Amino acid sequence: MLNAAVNFTINGGVIARVAAGQPIIFTSVKDSAGQTPAPGDWGQIRIINSSNILSDFDGVEFRYGSGLVISGASPLLNRIAIRNMAGPAISVDLAASPRGVDISASGNILNGISVPAGDISGNITWAITGIPYVLQSGILGV
Repeated sequence: MLNAAVNFTINGGVIARVAAGQPIIFTSVKDSAGQTPAPGDWGQIRIINSSNILSDFDGVEFRYGSGLVISGASPLLNRIAIRNMAGPAISVDLAASPRGVDISASGNILNGISVPAGDISGNITWAITGIPYVLQSGILGV
């Protein structure tokens, strides 16, 4: 459970895989305190360049924050649910290479992956299935 304005930054590898009957949920502290949670109750999960150390999330749910941000990292995101975020479900920069299957998003400002305009200059792969990639505005050069 995360409090207001808290961001969770991952600069290295994190493995978060659901075991049978043991859910992993990143959510607002209000969600379990008998209060009414709302989008933006906490900040972002930021996965940043991890120097070839991979983060692996499997079966995790993210609720009532401000979204996942992937910057220059290559996390594995399988069977992830992203709900009620005060921003895009996921935002990537042009150096990120996220991959994963069965991603669902609902109740977010954008139920997709926000991509900035600009030119991709490196060797990257966008390989997430389940939600669309959405160009913010402008032109994306590949």
